[in-house]
Amino acid sequence: MYRLQAVLVTESARGELLASVEGVRLVPLGHDLSLMPVTEGLFDAAELRTVLAECSEHGAVAYVVAEYFGGARRATSSTRSGSAGTATPAIGFPLS
Repeated sequence: MYRLQAVLVTESARGELLASVEGVRLVPLGHDLSLMPVTEGLFDAAELRTVLAECSEHGAVAYVVAEYFGGARRATSSTRSGSAGTATPAIGFPLS
């Protein structure tokens, strides 16, 4: 499982975020947006809300969370049956 927690800010809110959080790292995304990864220990929930509320007075701010899960893959092979040798479809493969 993979989890991404980040804050997206516009250029106008970027300065306030940099001033509010010591040692913050922002990744420029283009189109006047920057991303700040939110790591454990960087903020507690109340502090994060306060910082983002203050930043939102200067520009657009978004807190985003994305979770990715890659389940276990199970592969089985095809078997042939009957005298004509018709194939039985394999099962257990993901669609992707």
